Amino acid sequence: MLAATWGAEMTLRALTIPNHEYLRSLFTSQQLLAVGRNTAIAGVGLSFLKLDNRLKAPKAVAYSLQGCGLKNTARAASVVLICDDCDHIQRAGELKEATLIVKRALNLLRSPLRHTGLELTGQSFSEAKIYLQTNIKDEHLVDGRINHSPADLEDDLQVLGHLCEFLHLEAKKACAMTAAVRHAAGLGLDMVGLDLRHDGRIELKLYFAPPEGVAGLSGAGGYSRAERALAALHAASMTYFQPQSWAALREIMTSNPTLCLNQISAEMQPSGLMKSKLYFDLWKREKTFDADQSAADFSFDALEGLRVAFRRPGISFPAAADLRALKEEAEKGEFVLDAFCLETLGEEAKIKIYIRPAGNTDGDGMTWESEHQ
Repeated sequence: MLAATWGAEMTLRALTIPNHEYLRSLFTSQQLLAVGRNTAIAGVGLSFLKLDNRLKAPKAVAYSLQGCGLKNTARAASVVLICDDCDHIQRAGELKEATLIVKRALNLLRSPLRHTGLELTGQSFSEAKIYLQTNIKDEHLVDGRINHSPADLEDDLQVLGHLCEFLHLEAKKACAMTAAVRHAAGLGLDMVGLDLRHDGRIELKLYFAPPEGVAGLSGAGGYSRAERALAALHAASMTYFQPQSWAALREIMTSNPTLCLNQISAEMQPSGLMKSKLYFDLWKREKTFDADQSAADFSFDALEGLRVAFRRPGISFPAAADLRALKEEAEKGEFVLDAFCLETLGEEAKIKIYIRPAGNTDGDGMTWESEHQ
């Protein structure tokens, strides 16, 4: 979800009245208050929503902190607010320090904090999340512009080592998984996610992707690389990727040769299983490579066309009526499909769907304030 270039000046645009109305239909008044105060921070915008299995309500909300001029104080304020929203404000200092650890390890001029987010359980915010970019290093000024170098495996392992030491997490398996994926498929550590759970634990998520500025995996060749990456990932984590998920991935990628697999995430569970997510059509990355923006958005109709690819191997897919209703509501509320992912955990496999405000064409998210209100 990260842009290939940060250098261009980005402009935040206000949510429209239909955006507001649609959000009010999804959130409780208390949830709306939380969204409002987060996006009231100058430069922080509503980025995307993850929907529940019936596409009726949000399961998570993410805020974008990608604005080039966004001050570190604003980023820190967003971290404090999301921790407060899930009643763990006392842990905000650890998440802020984790951000600084990555910044120092990669020798960055800017903060690596790209997004914050909140997971919902029922009507309550149960978990806070931060996402740190880790695929670039050694930022420096050249003629007033910030240049950088690509991070390599040594950088990946250094970041994970420092973070795990600070947060008292097990680094060995995370480092083994990261090295295995890079060696097998050339996918580096794109981001790390830190989830502050409802019980106060902080857990690590790994996100793998092609290097900064390189398009995602697509077609038969892309499937081959994805297959190698997943095989290496599951071997290093001593877990398995179930047959129906292999079948769905093959069907999706080979029957839709222009559809890109942008990121693969891995998250070890207390049970010893690994939750993995395969993210398709992450618009922010792909829009860099299509001057006409033709691949920037995957339509709801195109998503419906993937029903067979999921259902044939036995993976649940939203009911046709629910997907139609989402399309109609999203069109009225000026929201569009942001991405979808294939999520696997043990024997389970399911699709997750993400939407974003339609006016969000530059990646910075949408501010809550509207000139019409």
